[in-house]
Amino acid sequence: MVHYVNDLFLFEMYYVFLGIPLLYICTQTSFVFSVSYFVSAIVLLFVAYPVLHLRWIRTPAYRKLAFSSQMFVVANTIQYCWLQVLSIPALYLLVSWESAPVRTLLGMYIIPTLVSLCMLDESFLVVMHHVTAVGLFVLSHYVPLRDTGIMYCVSIYGLTTCLSAPVYNALAQHRLDDYETLYESRLIFWNYVGVCGLNWGWQVYYLATNDMSLTGVMWVCCLVIFVNQNVQLLWWLNKKKSV
Repeated sequence: MVHYVNDLFLFEMYYVFLGIPLLYICTQTSFVFSVSYFVSAIVLLFVAYPVLHLRWIRTPAYRKLAFSSQMFVVANTIQYCWLQVLSIPALYLLVSWESAPVRTLLGMYIIPTLVSLCMLDESFLVVMHHVTAVGLFVLSHYVPLRDTGIMYCVSIYGLTTCLSAPVYNALAQHRLDDYETLYESRLIFWNYVGVCGLNWGWQVYYLATNDMSLTGVMWVCCLVIFVNQNVQLLWWLNKKKSV
């Protein structure tokens, strides 16, 4: 699918304009979360949906899909490009923790999720996943992101998940019947295994070495929702790489 491949590259370059200031923001410990930047990014993503749809509708592989599947392809392509931009700042912040930039990055991470809630007709479990993620982000503005507590766990989970961009491209290509090579499928699978393993391992270690509280129980309930989707994607990727 020539249009998809070419446009995907251009779309990635398009988001560099957001990525450059974001990299700068993540080095500024005194940065205050910008509402205008957040709203601008939301508008940018909403605009991206019709732009990509009208571009790809001329391609037979995309045109033959139902409208809901077309939006699924667009949404996952956006998520893929977005997480690629966020991955480098996320790695930086996992090593050099600063609360203000972490909160900013979590805000940027949640934007495509927030937009997809309005644009896609998802299953109940996926909607629960998205609503929970958005709710935790809102909570992060009222609870300190310190080295202990639920928001520290939330931040680590969000930052680590930014490293899982390739899986969203695989989801989009699957709907287009544009499959990766066996080598690429295995790379995507092991990337996601690494992200999930790092995430789950850290969360289990943290919960095992700290006293459980009411907020801890709440976070475990949220983890059940997140891990459920992780497991479903791992199962699908494992099946896909074996074909």
